[in-house]
Amino acid sequence: MVGMVLTMNCTSGYSQPVQFCDGLQNEANYRGREVALKYIVPGQEDWLFLTQADLKVPVLSASAVDRLGRLVQALTGHDIQLYIALIPPRGLMQYHNLSSQLKQRYDATAMEKGYQKIRVDIQATGARVPDLLPLKDQMSGVDFYMRRDHHWSPQGARQVAALVATEIRQQPLYQSLAKQTYITERKGLVSQTESINHGLKAICGGSFPAQQEPAFITYPAQQNPQQILQEATSPEVVLVGTSNSEADSGGDHYYNFDGFLKEYLQTDVLNHAIPGVGIDGALMSYFLSQHYTEGNKPKFIIWELPLGALNLIDLSDEVFYRNLVAAIAGCDPFMPDRFQVKLKNVQLKPTVNISLLDNRGANAADLTDFKGTASLRLANPEFRNFAIIIHYASGVTHRIPIDRSYRIGSDLYYLPLDHGDLSAANIETIELDADDNYDLVSDIDFSLCH
Repeated sequence: MVGMVLTMNCTSGYSQPVQFCDGLQNEANYRGREVALKYIVPGQEDWLFLTQADLKVPVLSASAVDRLGRLVQALTGHDIQLYIALIPPRGLMQYHNLSSQLKQRYDATAMEKGYQKIRVDIQATGARVPDLLPLKDQMSGVDFYMRRDHHWSPQGARQVAALVATEIRQQPLYQSLAKQTYITERKGLVSQTESINHGLKAICGGSFPAQQEPAFITYPAQQNPQQILQEATSPEVVLVGTSNSEADSGGDHYYNFDGFLKEYLQTDVLNHAIPGVGIDGALMSYFLSQHYTEGNKPKFIIWELPLGALNLIDLSDEVFYRNLVAAIAGCDPFMPDRFQVKLKNVQLKPTVNISLLDNRGANAADLTDFKGTASLRLANPEFRNFAIIIHYASGVTHRIPIDRSYRIGSDLYYLPLDHGDLSAANIETIELDADDNYDLVSDIDFSLCH
């Protein structure tokens, strides 16, 4: 493989030859976990960038904005304010670390305009979206992002938390939050395994040493920092997001975003960020969790949303938003004496559909143009890929596919049943189709909801 060998000085003071090979520009080399790393390019010194995630002008489709608006409307109906920490891409926040060749190819002004358009469009839906671009200049000499990884640095997380907290503290609703003093201290180092660096090694065979940055821990002022913190059972501020916001699990890549928020807000924060479920999976997981109930709803939700990921993922999935809005509403049972089913030890097989609702015959209820939802609970956690099939009196059949990540630790599903013109006919039956080669046993609870 033809390539060039460069010697670069890393932040740790370590220096070694690093191979940048022609294979970095070959799409066929980006397979498996490297798919999201197209295409690795060197920046100045020991920086690595991705042309698709880091350097493209960010765009958010009109359909995605519309669906975000429906999400905000649903939250507002439950007196919940949504703050979106819209994280600018690496190539924008670290533009000064691009090589001279990359600066000629990519327009920072266009990237800034793209960021601001998305921010303004989302803010028009009713969500609050603080402008994080000023941090680019305020953090001069301090890395906002890790140098060879898609995550932010602990200092980047700290600055975003301070800015978001400042805006929340200006809201009248903030005054009603239960206050508590928090303290943040240094605690060891973040030694990142580095996703982009891993891709470089997989494709070219060589890599940089792991970057190390100061790590932090935040704790209540009246507690010893060695004690394990316990989250409040009734949080008024909830954080959802990606692995940037992941709670401290004792690993080496904790950025303390939740801790910095606690410090600057002076109130407890429930961290429900989940790595590996995309930029929206943590939202769904939270609304399906025991932390979100009718008598236990937050006043603020902070959604950490990396804008670079929007270059790779479309945030306009209609099925996802319909299910998410249904989950926010929860279930107020509709005719529970007739449309509430509890099945025990059901054998789930791909060739046998399970009857959840039978609305045929002389005593059929009128479910024409039904605007409610269905609540489904599958006790077996292995059963995550299936379909719900709705049969209408018109003879039309509507299939709703479900494919849930194992990282979303809930056995509860909310399914909207309003399907436009299809709903003009009465619902006759609803069935569960195992949809795949399962041979599982599970309890099943099903309800129609207002």
